[in-house]
Amino acid sequence: MPVSAGFRALAGQISFSKTGITLVKSGIAIAALWWLFSHNKLSAATLVSLVSSWWVLFLFITLCASLFFQGVRWWCLLRFNKVKLPLGRVLVFSWIGQFFQTVTPGTLGAEVSRFYYVTNAASGAKLQTINSVFLDRLLALASFFALALVVLVFVKPMFIEKDHVIFLACACVTSLLATTAFLFWVAWRHKQEFGSEASKKICKRLFFWVGIAFLFSFASAVSIAVSFQLGSLMVDRPLFFSTSAVTIPFVMVANGIPVTPGGIGIGEAVSMLTFAKSGYARGAEIMFIVRFCLIVVRLPGLYLFWCTDIIKSNQ
Repeated sequence: MPVSAGFRALAGQISFSKTGITLVKSGIAIAALWWLFSHNKLSAATLVSLVSSWWVLFLFITLCASLFFQGVRWWCLLRFNKVKLPLGRVLVFSWIGQFFQTVTPGTLGAEVSRFYYVTNAASGAKLQTINSVFLDRLLALASFFALALVVLVFVKPMFIEKDHVIFLACACVTSLLATTAFLFWVAWRHKQEFGSEASKKICKRLFFWVGIAFLFSFASAVSIAVSFQLGSLMVDRPLFFSTSAVTIPFVMVANGIPVTPGGIGIGEAVSMLTFAKSGYARGAEIMFIVRFCLIVVRLPGLYLFWCTDIIKSNQ
């Protein structure tokens, strides 16, 4: 069947053939989850809270909003790289990528699937697509740390240790400096390639589209922070937004490390440790709840993948 052939082609791109590595990483995820359950960091009550609380509806809405903001962010970066695809189409590709991110190690599935679809939709845009995907990840990370830095500066939380505050502040500044340095490097590279006059126009486009992309990225980070708050309400242990904002950058980094499929187990363990630094003891449970809801929200990506391949096969 054409759809099955399309799936095999994409699966090959994501290196599903490396069965041994996939099994090892799945084993790590299972071991991490088993450790959390055996040490009472996760329990069956966590799953019960998912089906017994009305807050789950708001959590779904918040996560959908976050995925939408991420899709618009990527569309802006594609526009800067002169890959002019309709927003709706980019959102579809982004949602498909979100699904594959759930079933592959770290963020690998999202990156490969997005590259696969955009380069098929816009021939000859391989380098531009790679640039947009890389910058998309960089902005995603920077926005989480930017949110944490805003909270540290304006809220000045007193609930975390001084050394943790210093470490967090250094991580925030480093992330933002790295992002800024990369943008200036891009501008300098264009100046060397096209000359001063042409580079001015390119720099204006760069900071215009990247600026808009960062705003949507920041909105996505806020949505994720709110989703952790909603998760805390589902376990009857309310969480301050400031606690969530200064903790989730490290949780998101852990989820992006290609050690287990979708960061399962690793994200929960890191969430437990980082939230504990802020005096909150149920970080693993909140991460587990948010992850479960995020998987449900990403599932339509499988349907969109199926429909997209059907359309391609009929052309």
